[in-house]
Order: sequence, then C-alpha cells, then structure tokens
Amino acid sequence: MTAENFRKSTFQLPKITFKIVLLKQPGIPITAVRVLLILPFVWAAQYAFTKVAEMFAGLALNESGKPVPIGENLFVMSLVTCAAMVLAVVIFQSYIDRKPLPQLGFRMKGQASNITTGLLAALFILSQAIWVLDITGMVKFTSINFGDFEMIRSLLTMLLVAVGEEMLFRGYIQGNLQNVLPKWLALILSSVIFMLAHLNNPSQQWLSMPGIFAGGIILGVNYLFTRSLWFSILFHWTWNFLQGPVLGFGVSGVSIQSLFTNQVSGEYWITGGAFGPEASTIVILLNLLTAGWLWVQYSKRNYLASTN
Repeated sequence: MTAENFRKSTFQLPKITFKIVLLKQPGIPITAVRVLLILPFVWAAQYAFTKVAEMFAGLALNESGKPVPIGENLFVMSLVTCAAMVLAVVIFQSYIDRKPLPQLGFRMKGQASNITTGLLAALFILSQAIWVLDITGMVKFTSINFGDFEMIRSLLTMLLVAVGEEMLFRGYIQGNLQNVLPKWLALILSSVIFMLAHLNNPSQQWLSMPGIFAGGIILGVNYLFTRSLWFSILFHWTWNFLQGPVLGFGVSGVSIQSLFTNQVSGEYWITGGAFGPEASTIVILLNLLTAGWLWVQYSKRNYLASTN
C-alpha cells in the first residue's frame, strides 16, 4: 500500500462511521427527557393555537376584532388541543426520535381484531356499569332531547379527543417507555402521566384520578403487545361518545349536551358523580379486571406464536 492510499483510507472510514451513527441515534438520547419535554411543548402549542383561534373568533364575531374566549366551545377546544398534540408528536417522532410516523401504531393491515376489541370492550364495560346503576336506582333517564342533539359534531369532538390523546400518551409516551422498561412498568408510568395531565379537570372527587389511571391501564394494555393505536382510539372514542353526548354523563368532569337527560343519585364513589362513571368504583374495577384479562390473552397469544 502506498502512502497516498493509506492517507485516503484513514480519511474516509471515520466519515462513513460517523454518518451511520448520526442517522440512527435519536436527537435526545435519554428516553425520560424526551417523554418529559413533549408535555410542555404540547401546552405551549395549545396556548398559541388557542390565542390564534380567539383572535379569528374576534374578527368573525365583532367589528372591533377583540379576541373572543373559546373555552366554552368544546368542539373548538378539542380541535385546538388535538392539533397541539398531533404537532408535538409529529415533531418529536420525526425530528427528535428520528423514527417514521407509522411506527406510532397507525398501520392498517390486520387491524380488524384490534378495532373490534376496542369497540366491544368499551361497550361491555360501560353497559355493565350503567346496568348496575340502573337496577339499583342510582341513575334514571328522564328525557330524550332529539332537537338539541348534534350527532356529527359530537362524534367529531370525541374523535379529536381520542386521536390526540392516544397519539401522545400511548403512541409516543408509552411507546418510548416500553422500549427501555419492562412492560408492566411502562404501562403504569404512562398511566400516571395520563392521570396527571387531567389534574385540572372540573368536578373532581377523590376517585377521579384513580379512575383516569385505571382508564390509562385499559387503554394501554393492548398497545404493549400490538404496538397498534386502533384499540385505544376506538375504545376512547366509543367510551367518551356514549358516556357524554349520548347518555348525558360527565366526560372526565366536562358536562356535554346530550341525547338523554339523566338524574344521578347515590354515593359518588359508586356513581362517579358529576365527573362521570369513570370515577365510579364499578368502572375502575371493570377496567382493571378487563385489562388483566386482556394481558393474559395477549401473553398467551405471543407465547403460542413464539413456540410455533
């Protein structure tokens, strides 16, 4: 080997190695830091989008152009919040983690079982809880409001909530945590973060946050084994839509115009009170039991697949 060839090889090899490492490593290498940084990013984006929406509302609704608060418009607030969450996840997944967006769990092929299971699980748990409250006389449905019920808008509102929160809390946060932690610990930590994000919700009582935590468990158990968001999106969407806009209960403390008007009586630790059935001990137990059953089924399926 000549001196010229030797100089050429020592110059090229470090350059090639450096480029490969740069492309594979996430922009922020510590998982915990990435998980914690995305939350203030979401809040900042939500604040900015809210101010922009209020400015446009002011231009549309009054001649002075003075910003109009949009906090009581659930559809607009859901749209703003979903946009902030989606923007944050896209930026972090694409430019911080440097991973393709489909890896969050949006593949379509072979997802019929996850979609069906999510839908049926929400229907089963909510129907059982309402049945218990009904036969014990703790809830009575007093009227039907066909004229006031806005089906399409309510469907879209609950879809925005489900897509935004599942992309953030299951797709990005839980997805990152389960890359570096045992499954059970990743599920618990992501559910705690999901719970803490709802601390400012109205109509809280002492079981509200445990109820949100149990909701995080049932929403996240499928993702642990499938890396698919379709179960959690369909569960979340179905649950919120039926609980609030259809049956007239609070949705995580938020009162929503509904098809049915109900009257709730009895202890709030059984009914969930104004926060909604998700803060009921009945729903908390059903969520945890169903999540445990799903964990066992998915574990068996994965074990059988690995031995065949």
